[in-house]
Parts: sequence; structure tokens; C-alpha cells
Amino acid sequence: MIIRGRYPSEEVIMAAKKFIFLRVAFFTVLLLFLVGSFAGAQDITPALQQEFADAKVAIEAAQKAQAEKFSPEPLKKAQDLLITADNAKAFKDSVKFGQASRLARAYAELAKAIAELKSEEEKLAATQEELQKAKDEIERLKKVIVQGHTDSVGKEEVNQALSEKRAQKVREYLVAYQDIQPTRVTTQGVGPSQPVATNTTEAGRALNRRVEVAIQTAE
Repeated sequence: MIIRGRYPSEEVIMAAKKFIFLRVAFFTVLLLFLVGSFAGAQDITPALQQEFADAKVAIEAAQKAQAEKFSPEPLKKAQDLLITADNAKAFKDSVKFGQASRLARAYAELAKAIAELKSEEEKLAATQEELQKAKDEIERLKKVIVQGHTDSVGKEEVNQALSEKRAQKVREYLVAYQDIQPTRVTTQGVGPSQPVATNTTEAGRALNRRVEVAIQTAE
């Protein structure tokens, strides 16, 4: 006996399976939400309150580091999360309260780190600008004279050699790191012959152990 009839196509079967899967997924998510809500409706523990307090401190530290100027986005995120945590506290949602507090602290610390880095970059740029001005000024100079000095303690020939060495070290720095042409820099060592203070006290001797830089401008 042959039974004739209409059977669902493969596409219809797949659509039915997909619908059933979506319904199961929806009810699973709903169940998890209800369980999470039930679990979250608990008293806020002292440990969670401390996390909230730590987040507030972190945000204040970020603000002191000028995060509003250098890293406003993570700072705003931290502030919004702190508000979220505060609202969760009102509903005794300990899970959401703890998560929002921890995230707020993390974003605040990120904002602080970014702000500190950018602040240092800004200071470095300003320093480089000042150095460039100094270098430009030096470029128009005719000559730089580096003069080394010592106190009067020790033998004269030792002090003379020491003063020359001090002047030479400064010359090497100017040539290597300030891009001054070597031919423009000369050195002199005068030993203890030109003191600026008494050599009878340690403070005076410390002042006499020095290097002076004299600049002759172009005529």
C-alpha cells in the first residue's frame, strides 16, 4: 500500500529547529537573569564597600593627574561606572555593585597612567624647546671658554691637572650632547688660583671646586 502525502521540506525542518533553539536559548538567558537577580539582591559586604571606596580614591587620583585634560574618555567611563555601582547599592545588587566598582577603579587607574604619560611628554617637549633655543643662541656665538677650578687642598700640580680635567669633561658634554662645534669650545685649567670663597671651610672649598663657562658673542 502506498501512502501519498506532503512532507515538510528540508528548509522548513531547519527553520523549525532554529525556532526551537532560539526559544530554549531565550528561556535559558531568562533563567540565568532571574537567578542572577536573586543572587544579587544581597547585602553589600564590607569588602565590596572597600572596593567602591578604592574606586573613588582612584578617580580622585586620576583627576589630580589632570585626566580631564589628557585622558577624558577613560575617566568619564570610570565616573559612569561609579554611578552604576552606587545605583546597584541602592537595590542591594551586590554582584553588579562589585563588578561596577572594580571596573571603575580599573578605568580610573588607566586614565591616571595615560594622563601621567602625556603630562611627561608635554614637559619633555617644553624642555626640548628650551634646549633648542639655547642651541640656537650658541650657534651665533664666536667662542665658548670652559674654565676648571679647584680648592687649595693638595699639591699644586695635582690641582692643576684636576682643573684641566674638569674643564675637558664639560667640553666633551657640550660637543657630544649640545651639538656645539668642537672648534668653538676651548678649555682652561687654573687650579686653585681663582677662588670665589675661602678655602678654610668645607663649604668654601665646595664653592671653589667648580667649572665656569664663558661665552664670547660674535662681534
